[in-house]
Amino acid sequence: MSSRSLRLLVLAIVLAAGAAAVAVALGAFDGSKPATTAEYRATVANARDRVDFALERITKSDSTEALIRRIGEAAAAVDATADDLDDAAVAEGYADLHAKLVDTLRAFSAELAATAAQFQDPTFGGVLEGITSLGFVQWEKVNAVLAQMRKRGLDVQLLQRH
Repeated sequence: MSSRSLRLLVLAIVLAAGAAAVAVALGAFDGSKPATTAEYRATVANARDRVDFALERITKSDSTEALIRRIGEAAAAVDATADDLDDAAVAEGYADLHAKLVDTLRAFSAELAATAAQFQDPTFGGVLEGITSLGFVQWEKVNAVLAQMRKRGLDVQLLQRH
């Protein structure tokens, strides 16, 4: 099995495990009643962990091609996380921040996808070789929403810098 196939298999397994965890959490709800704060905290923490894992994988890129591919994969993972979170039951008092988090994750996914597309543009050329760090406006906005959730009492970690 090639290195690329192995990486794709690992990514698929991780995404499937994350989706399964969300599905189990969603299965506990009938959709009409709110989640408890503990249940909702677990849902948000799972979403945060999925996004953080996808971002950490970007830093493990060993070539320009791998960097572009992993940014694209992160975009897909963040979008899937936003979709799963959008379907989750929400604890009372968090509906506004929940909607904001889902919207911000979708915007972050779009930002990641646009970055990958820009990096694939041949006119961008050798500029990538000199890049030592990346910053994303939407990453900061996701953390701002998570910080607001923490302020309201939801014990969830912020996304890490990688």
